[in-house]
Amino acid sequence: MSLRGVELRGRAVNVGEIPRRGDEVDELAEPERLFADKYAGGRDFSYDGRHAWLKLEPAKIVSWDFSKMRK
Repeated sequence: MSLRGVELRGRAVNVGEIPRRGDEVDELAEPERLFADKYAGGRDFSYDGRHAWLKLEPAKIVSWDFSKMRK
């Protein structure tokens, strides 16, 4: 078994309106396209007014990989 991971610490900031209702936001064009491709078969998804986008501004990033330790 290999134990690997990443921990991100920082500040989460809102992107776009809250809740998300579909106003055009240049910063969200690519993430929303990728989201639709992965989870909605590429179809435009309707904004249900219950969700929002957050962006993490990392202050600290830590990673580990115990598979590199000697046995």
